[in-house]
Amino acid sequence: MATTSVSPPDLPESLTKATLEITTRADPPALRAAKIQRYLRSSDFTYSTEPLPGSGYKALENFLLKDQKGYCEQFATAMAMMARVVGIPSRVAVGFLPGERKGDHWEVTIRDMHAWPELFFAGFGWVRFEPTPASVTGTAPAWTVPNSDRPSGSASDDPTNQPSAAEPTPSAQPSAAPSEQPTGTTADPGFPLARTLLGTGIGLVALLILAAPATIRVRRRGARLTASEAPAEERVEAAWEEIRDTVLDYGGSWPSGSPRAIGGEIGNRLGGTESATMTQVATLVERSRYARTFTDEAAARDLPVMAHQILRGIAQPQSRLRKMRAVVVPRSLFRRGR
Repeated sequence: MATTSVSPPDLPESLTKATLEITTRADPPALRAAKIQRYLRSSDFTYSTEPLPGSGYKALENFLLKDQKGYCEQFATAMAMMARVVGIPSRVAVGFLPGERKGDHWEVTIRDMHAWPELFFAGFGWVRFEPTPASVTGTAPAWTVPNSDRPSGSASDDPTNQPSAAEPTPSAQPSAAPSEQPTGTTADPGFPLARTLLGTGIGLVALLILAAPATIRVRRRGARLTASEAPAEERVEAAWEEIRDTVLDYGGSWPSGSPRAIGGEIGNRLGGTESATMTQVATLVERSRYARTFTDEAAARDLPVMAHQILRGIAQPQSRLRKMRAVVVPRSLFRRGR
């Protein structure tokens, strides 16, 4: 529990201040959590799959205090961090949205992968919250909105001045001790467990589904960087796309502009050798796109080696968690607006 309840000692004061402006320690824990969720689901925030600049706390500051737009992982991470600031243990879970109804069953695809925060309350265990905007996830879970159990009127994302109880009161209580998934198959009518696939505890089928993104990315990378009989221009573009997707997978941003400008900006993030190689690849992309003819087969044949060198340079400084996330939940596969 210690690792899920400790607020990071180096958390910027701006993030702590922003959290305490939304809720106070005088509020019961359930109301603190509901206020944080309401804040993130408000019209001030916008869902977007486009990567934003910055990393670590700087990215979180940009998300909460400046741009106020991001994807599910940023909403989940922000709520988990804010919960710890006000003394609530938290963690981030990865799973799937309900998907699309097809007749008598639900079709869930890789694009439905999702992240959400889980907060721990004594006597109830880990409780799922949903800070990502309703346009993506639908209504918030009923037990995370203190006034949602009223018999009249529709559920609201706004907490009342006083919670219905000192702790959350889900209609089907999560387990009393921490678990890897909420219990109760009909706890939330808008998002029942039967339509939610968690990362653990669902057996072999879930493990296979969770392995699918990594498998797809490996195959895509192999297809792009394996020598082929395709025209040189296509091989250059394939290598360029793989470099872009790898940057996105590690949570980076892909610049706009010409290949030369992009190559310069990405190169600045890399070491000397990898930076020089990035410049070479950017030059090849520029030539393949804008030269009247592009017949540099020798350079095209060297592209797989050059691309792999750049990919290693992108991965080398990343944390273990970010590397794991890039494999399990590669952002390049989910680049669409919801």
